[in-house]
Amino acid sequence: MATRSTTVGPRTRTDAPAGNGSRPLPGRRAVPSGRAALGGLLVAVATVLLFSIAQRGNTSPTEQYVVARHALTIGSRVEASDLTSAALHVPTGALHSRVFTAVRPLIGAVVVAPIAAGELVQASAVVAAGAAPTERQIAVPLDAARAVGGRLQPGELVDVIATFGSGGDAFTVAVVHRARVVTTNSGRGTLGDRQSAVILLSVASADDAVAIAHAVAAGQISLVRVSGVNTATGDETSPYRAPRPGGVR
Repeated sequence: MATRSTTVGPRTRTDAPAGNGSRPLPGRRAVPSGRAALGGLLVAVATVLLFSIAQRGNTSPTEQYVVARHALTIGSRVEASDLTSAALHVPTGALHSRVFTAVRPLIGAVVVAPIAAGELVQASAVVAAGAAPTERQIAVPLDAARAVGGRLQPGELVDVIATFGSGGDAFTVAVVHRARVVTTNSGRGTLGDRQSAVILLSVASADDAVAIAHAVAAGQISLVRVSGVNTATGDETSPYRAPRPGGVR
């Protein structure tokens, strides 16, 4: 009996063009689920919010404030050529009340704290023209803890307090009132366990400078911040002595 041979031809590809030239239709695409649609909506909302914030941040400031055209050193008198105006955004608050919107009030003022080029001119860094007497400067070395914890800033006012003597004979007195802080310089002590500071003070007279120099040499100095204290109140105080046993000084 003759054996029948069977020939298997090549398989027809399902994506091959049909005989009439047409192509098969693509499969149906999956419809996004509700969770995917919600995620897309949240991404779109976040994008809009970020764009809005960026646009708000890029809004050009419209307020003009006085800044230093170049660095101003302590003791110099301000001239119109030293200043310029810049468009800045100064938030409402303490800083807003200490800056200037016009150059004219600053003409002739004395610089009492260093002002860098481009820095806002603040009221604490200048003294109005005609209001500052001829001043002396003296450096006071002391522990930072006795200088308001090292938190003093240039332009602030301080009372210089000194304690003389020791034991029951010690007394404390206000040596100079309302000395102005010019600069502060803090560092570690030689033993590394106490922080030291050198405060450069500006005083109104030679007598004040001599009194502070004597207090530095013979007593123990402390500085008391008085910036903002009502100047109408009296400054005169009696020397303080520790109470004796029984309540008698």
